[in-house]
Amino acid sequence: MSLLMVLLWEGLTMGVPAGNTGVTGAAGVEPVVRRIRPDQPWRWLEAGWADMRVVPAISLTYGIAFLLASLSLVAVLLFANLSALVPVMAAGFLLVGP
Repeated sequence: MSLLMVLLWEGLTMGVPAGNTGVTGAAGVEPVVRRIRPDQPWRWLEAGWADMRVVPAISLTYGIAFLLASLSLVAVLLFANLSALVPVMAAGFLLVGP
């Protein structure tokens, strides 16, 4: 995929108008913040559960892979006598994971 196609795709999906002449950000375009309804996150969760029901093997494999990676990292930290870093790592997963 070429860079132009990626930029066009991002422009279409992010809702950024091409001819924007207002204050610009680092990318040279002003982002448009879309408003959502209060019930929208529940619909996203509902769609996620529907996806998991349709293809449970992929969803569970993905989840188990992250579980095993997390447990492995905790085991390495405990084995290296760096148990104080376990809460820091857990907080990092909460920030990076989503």
